[in-house]
Amino acid sequence: MLESVAKVYIIDNDPAMRQWFGGLALSMQLCPKPFASPREFLEHCTPSEPGCVLLEVRTPDMNGLELLDWLRRRAIPFPVIVVSVHGDVPAAVRAMRAGALFFFEKPCGRQELEEAIREALRCDAENRRRLARKRRLHQRLARLNPGERAVLDRVLEGKANKDIAAELELSLRTIEARRAKIMEKMQADSLAGLIRMTLEDSMSS
Repeated sequence: MLESVAKVYIIDNDPAMRQWFGGLALSMQLCPKPFASPREFLEHCTPSEPGCVLLEVRTPDMNGLELLDWLRRRAIPFPVIVVSVHGDVPAAVRAMRAGALFFFEKPCGRQELEEAIREALRCDAENRRRLARKRRLHQRLARLNPGERAVLDRVLEGKANKDIAAELELSLRTIEARRAKIMEKMQADSLAGLIRMTLEDSMSS
């Protein structure tokens, strides 16, 4: 049953800490996935499924900062909570700059860690919704043929139909037909909605 809920990937070379973090995840009705090293995690994680990562910075084979960089460069959406025995300020700054959502020094309080996990999973869900919207938009844009894309580009520049027709050397009726087709394929109910879609795509690229 737990396989169907969000996963908490626990990466720590201390077996006692893996067990404690795992028990915390279970108490939150989440699915713990403990690993002794980042490389072991990378072999078994499922980026397509909801989850977050609890990470010790000092780990064998690959350190935690290297893992943070690896996840970021490959756009793997898991939010990362660093919980490290090395809790000095420079270590925290490096981890946050590398993309960590939270940084805690061991031992950390149960309640603050629970709150961090909930926030990480909320961020993960929002990231996945945003990526899904982006994929849907790309799919809709890909359905436009070259003629429709040419009209769309000029619509986004604020040009009127008659100006687009003159520039493309087409009839006004053809431009109107293409605009109607663009609205249909993009599933936009208004010009403002169409503009929002394309702006969202350009800003997230």
